[in-house]
Amino acid sequence: MNVNAADTVEFQPNAAALVDQGMHSQLRALDAELDGGAPRIGWKIGITTAAARRPHGLTAPVIGRLDGRRAFASGASVPLAGSAKVRAEGEMALRVDRALDANATVADARAAICGVGPAIEFINLHMPKDDISTILAHSIFHEAVIFGPELPPAALADGKDLWPVGRRNTKCVRTPEPAMIPTDLPALILLVARTLSRYGRRIEAGDRIISGSFIVPLVVEPGDLIEVDFGFLGKVTARTRPA
Repeated sequence: MNVNAADTVEFQPNAAALVDQGMHSQLRALDAELDGGAPRIGWKIGITTAAARRPHGLTAPVIGRLDGRRAFASGASVPLAGSAKVRAEGEMALRVDRALDANATVADARAAICGVGPAIEFINLHMPKDDISTILAHSIFHEAVIFGPELPPAALADGKDLWPVGRRNTKCVRTPEPAMIPTDLPALILLVARTLSRYGRRIEAGDRIISGSFIVPLVVEPGDLIEVDFGFLGKVTARTRPA
């Protein structure tokens, strides 16, 4: 996934109003969750390929909120709706230790990273997908997130390739997809900061950003054991169960 610091948060003219509508809906939902006592978790990167963006008039990936009520630690039993068309994505989680807005630089974003680790995002393709406004309103099919053990950012220097494998019920069913792997991790943080600034928000200290999937999403059914293994960075697992 080629996201870099030069990417700007712009859209084709026919998409801008729908994107704004969807983001306002998403942020209202976040505010309601926080007011109801849900913890603030952070953000996700979505629609990461040019082919997926083209029908929506997008020139860069978009972002979604992570639902604090649906965030789990590795090894958790995660309830999934039986009728859901759920997929599992293997992602990297980046945690930051300071607030960042649209004025942040690449150096600021890199310095802000205080933890890295593997993550799984479950997405629910049963959610409506009428247009980009609807997709953003439900946070790009967000169903749940599972975080693996966190390491200091220096751990990234110890590995040559961030190419995970995905396993379903101990069987390897996904191998690395080089075209899906982000080439510039701090640029993902800047993308979130610049997008949020459009709506009067910012990244806050403690927020996590999950990167978008490094692998083709896995089909998931209740009862499955899902594992994403990043090798030197560790692995993250989740057992699914009916809701």
